[in-house]
Amino acid sequence: EVCDEFWLVTRGGVEPFDGDLDDYQKWLLEQSRATAKAAQAAGAVPAVVAAATPPPATAAPRREDRKASGQARAKQAEATRPLRNRLAAIEQQLAKWAAERSTLEAEMAQPGLAASRLAEAGRRIKQLGDDTARAEDDWLAANAQLEALSNATTRP
Repeated sequence: EVCDEFWLVTRGGVEPFDGDLDDYQKWLLEQSRATAKAAQAAGAVPAVVAAATPPPATAAPRREDRKASGQARAKQAEATRPLRNRLAAIEQQLAKWAAERSTLEAEMAQPGLAASRLAEAGRRIKQLGDDTARAEDDWLAANAQLEALSNATTRP
């Protein structure tokens, strides 16, 4: 379900395999039967052939398990999407505020800055610090929710 092509390693070589996992299972069964017929014709049936032949019913449960697992991952991704989007938005806002703060600090370091502008920049830096602290708390809470939701849906 996650690959584009299959390769068959057999008879001392590697060759492309035209088919899916069900086709591969059929191929294995045919090879086992051919080997068993050849062994019967020669007078002996090797035990390895019988043991190496996978039961035909195992492919369907595995496929269903993979399908169910994929659906569970998709459901989890859908359930966690709002939290992941919220985290991304908070991170983006924090980066924006950090850049603004750096600009203001650089401006305040300039000699000859008017006292009114200096006070205004100082107030804005204080406001950015308060906003940043609240956003970081929000980020931590959202991240904890995301982890709890992820852990709850991945437990058997």
